[in-house]
Amino acid sequence: MANIVGRTIGEKIEKAFASDFDRLNQDGTPFTLTIDEIKKKVPEYSSGNGHSALRNQEKDGESIGYLCHKYIVTKHRENDTNLNSRVISIEFKK
Repeated sequence: MANIVGRTIGEKIEKAFASDFDRLNQDGTPFTLTIDEIKKKVPEYSSGNGHSALRNQEKDGESIGYLCHKYIVTKHRENDTNLNSRVISIEFKK
């Protein structure tokens, strides 16, 4: 089983967007957050500090991010064909 990483920052994101996550958990309503929205409400989030919570094993890693373990997470990138391209928004689904 994969090691879960990014719990602290993941919990801060859940708390900052509690109403969105509540709707997702209660009735399955998906939502999208931009990276700028996350940075505004969770100042600790950065590309170095925040992405661990969003690690989704797309490169067959041994760890999975806290939020990807709980939800279906889709990262939208500037260039969707390049995994190294900057993530601009994140969609959460159940």
